[in-house]
Amino acid sequence: MGRGQKPSQAAPTTAHRLKGAEALQQRAQRRSSDPTAANLVWEEAAEVFQSIISSLPSSEVDPIRSEDAARAVFGLGETLQGWAQSVMAAAAALPDEQHHEEEQAKVLAFNLLKQAIRFLNTAASQGPDDSLKSDAGVAAGNAGCAAAELVGEQQLKHALLQQACASYGEALRLDEDAMTHSNLADAMVTWAEHWHDTATEPEGGPGGAPAPQMCHAEAGKLYRGALDHYEASCALSSSEQGDDLPGAQGAPLCCLALCKNRS
Repeated sequence: MGRGQKPSQAAPTTAHRLKGAEALQQRAQRRSSDPTAANLVWEEAAEVFQSIISSLPSSEVDPIRSEDAARAVFGLGETLQGWAQSVMAAAAALPDEQHHEEEQAKVLAFNLLKQAIRFLNTAASQGPDDSLKSDAGVAAGNAGCAAAELVGEQQLKHALLQQACASYGEALRLDEDAMTHSNLADAMVTWAEHWHDTATEPEGGPGGAPAPQMCHAEAGKLYRGALDHYEASCALSSSEQGDDLPGAQGAPLCCLALCKNRS
């Protein structure tokens, strides 16, 4: 080493870079009260996770074969989901006359959620352990439900909610959890409502709406399934552990009332 030269520093390890990306996630969450500022941090976190994935050997990423790859893929999916939520929070604070900007925000948020679902589904299906797979499945379900709220076309809503319910269901297969049962039940009720909305569209019209009788039948199945999951959530909940037991107990009654009113 020549005089005056500084010793070269080793490149940061993947584990160190992952910790940095996860720290950015946490910083973005802490800035949720200022969505515009949080958006910048979410974007930075996404770029770091994407850089980590790109730097890993393809044999580790496609399919996932290492813990580092699983953390990076899952982390990127979570980050994109958080970013989408922050984008919508910032849009909600816009004045009414900035309607065009709000519509642009919805498009951006939807595209971020689509990407999030893709990465989360990959982590859920290829993760190295059941815990990560279950967490990724729940996150994919949450992202799917959020995306469904941003679209108006019924067929796309159905597809997103169907995928979300499947993600929650797979997560429950790996880890039966009260909150996941409740999330799945909520998604099923929302999906049932969309079936009822579809029943009002002209048969064979845009989107090829099925017969109203079929729509109502599908909605009824979903309400009954939701009731089962609400009840399972109640059975797994405990007020001693701080669970929202009154809320969990009230949800099945609301679901039953919806089912009866719609039948």
